[in-house]
Amino acid sequence: MTFNIPKEIDEFFYIQFVLFFLIGFMCNVYSNGQATLIFVEDYYQINPLITDNQNLSSQYEFMQSQKQEVIQKYTNQTYFNSKLARNLTLLLYWLISPLICFYFALFKFRNIQYLKP
Repeated sequence: MTFNIPKEIDEFFYIQFVLFFLIGFMCNVYSNGQATLIFVEDYYQINPLITDNQNLSSQYEFMQSQKQEVIQKYTNQTYFNSKLARNLTLLLYWLISPLICFYFALFKFRNIQYLKP
């Protein structure tokens, strides 16, 4: 204990800082996913969650179709991971963090002599 604060307050700050780190990390994952999707859409003209099943006749078109299929799968997975990170960030920020604050306020902090006048 560096600053000689009660254990309950130290636990609260520890949990909040871990939550803050997770929220920041997931915001980074979301922004990187969105940047990747913008690049893929701009460079390859491939949108996430769209499948194109065309029968192509020549070998070059088959290879091009196979390449686009791999890129399409990657784009779909990136889209899913990006949206998952965004939804988890919102869940952590709007639900989990306030619940932790209420838990500590109601059950841990009310008995601390340090906070009472």
